[in-house]
Amino acid sequence: MKNNSELPTVSEWIDEIMANHKRDLEIQTKIAYNQAIIDIISKIDFDPKTIYQITNLIKYPKLAESFIREK
Repeated sequence: MKNNSELPTVSEWIDEIMANHKRDLEIQTKIAYNQAIIDIISKIDFDPKTIYQITNLIKYPKLAESFIREK
């Protein structure tokens, strides 16, 4: 955006709105993904060690990717 004395152009406004919309969608997607994981885990009776391992896979996505590739 320009300084306070100049109004942004329509194009600048659209770019800002689209950037905000994209960021909001990314956040909503992450929230939905995490909620789905929580829902699945809550329906299964895991022992504490398994819960700890799953938590680490969620916290560290790179670890989860390598774990999945090994299987």
